Amino acid sequence: MSIEILDERVPMRDGVLLATDVILDADAGPRPVMLFRTPYSRAEARLVHDVVGLARGGWAVVVQDVRGRFDSGGTFTPFEQEVDDGFDAIDWCATQPWSDGRVVMSGWSYLGAAQWYAALSGHPALKAINPIVGAGDIGETMLWEGGAFQVGLVQPWVLGLASSDPTASQELRERAGDIGGRWWEALRAAPADDPAVPLSVPYAAWRRGQFSVRDVSQVQVPAFQIAGWYDIFLESSLRHWSACGGVLVIGPWSHSNQLSNLHADYDFGAAGSGAYGGVLEQAIDWMRGVADGQKVESEIRCFVMGEGWRVLTCWPPPSEPMVLRLGDGGVLSARAGSGFEVLDHDPTDPVPTRGGRVLGPFLPMPGPVDQRSVEERPDVLVWTSAPLEDDVVVIGLVTARIRVESNGRSVDVAVKLCDVHPDERSINIVDSIRRLDVVPGQPVDADVAVGSTAWRFPQGHRIRVEVAGSNFPRFDVNPSTGEPPGTARHLLPAVHRIHCASSAITLPTV
Repeated sequence: MSIEILDERVPMRDGVLLATDVILDADAGPRPVMLFRTPYSRAEARLVHDVVGLARGGWAVVVQDVRGRFDSGGTFTPFEQEVDDGFDAIDWCATQPWSDGRVVMSGWSYLGAAQWYAALSGHPALKAINPIVGAGDIGETMLWEGGAFQVGLVQPWVLGLASSDPTASQELRERAGDIGGRWWEALRAAPADDPAVPLSVPYAAWRRGQFSVRDVSQVQVPAFQIAGWYDIFLESSLRHWSACGGVLVIGPWSHSNQLSNLHADYDFGAAGSGAYGGVLEQAIDWMRGVADGQKVESEIRCFVMGEGWRVLTCWPPPSEPMVLRLGDGGVLSARAGSGFEVLDHDPTDPVPTRGGRVLGPFLPMPGPVDQRSVEERPDVLVWTSAPLEDDVVVIGLVTARIRVESNGRSVDVAVKLCDVHPDERSINIVDSIRRLDVVPGQPVDADVAVGSTAWRFPQGHRIRVEVAGSNFPRFDVNPSTGEPPGTARHLLPAVHRIHCASSAITLPTV
């Protein structure tokens, strides 16, 4: 077997040439193509994906820099460009002499989004896709959540793209790197007007909410998705599976710690390792079978954290709601509270993000992390259940309704669900936020989609809920003035009141 590497320039419909590597067995005849399209350089993709091993396994492997990145021509317009360019790249792959006309796609993160958009193009040669922690509805997942902007993810990503833009001047690349080096100031100030920021991506427009969301429910291409309970794109992966079917594997993984059972403060055991379980090999075998005409069965292979793997045929699975109310004295139980708790919010000293669905150099380690240092803050309210008499298994979407009033004109309600161990470690399971404009002094209900999960609370553990007025830098800080964060002329410390009698969290138990 002789591995051959071809250095190609692939023309798009407008004449722009995209730098493309082809890795294949020179002694083999026409074979199916596995296509990777990346904004992070072909060299990085070749490092992450075993392209030589794939070539030895009977694939023609094609790795391409997307438009406007590294050696490819044109201007980089994230996500928007991937439908037409994806079609043209698939078309080129399907018509080469070393190709048998069948194409599949794979890849992580942005490479996963590029697959969804290429699938939307409808090219008949595309037989299967394998998005790994990658989503198609970017506006709903990467940019915004619960009305708050995910500044800790988006701005570092934008600055990283700007500082590595081969078409930018050295001055602008250095400027982008300088902003990224002053992470706290950069995130707080949100320099949308800095020339280094909109250089590569329309950050200012995204911040103003000007983005388009693709409807991937129209995708007809079978998908083998790989996702993680602590991945930022988890909810998108579930929506995509509900709309399109196929296989979805969800492990106890984060975006940057994909397939690993080990986290900063938690180990899910060898069964939680995607590498140990051969998840990538399963995906490759599945795509080969689909390309060969194998019937597609839809299922979710779901790791219940603290228990093990289950196979689901619907999402969410049948469940019974466990409603836990925010009682008096910090007690979480079926009994409603009678009064209210005061929650201070100081925009100049926000509650820090600790673990969870995070990604980026400005953020802490993702995944399950002991929350006690956050819970000790005076601006974080905590409710805890009694020790559980039996195991409680939660699979599905955790929701909360928090009644709040404020002396500000805008309020954030950040909710976090935790598992308190007998040794007092408080491990975060899932969290989210809800931003509402309010009339000072008038209570409103904040409905928070806290997040989807699969977790077993063992007997003797306790269930805990945190409520805060911020979660920074995962989300931008609410100035409380009613002005958009990042453009507010001043920051207003606010006092919120949480009405316990009308506040609860609901767990889908199975």
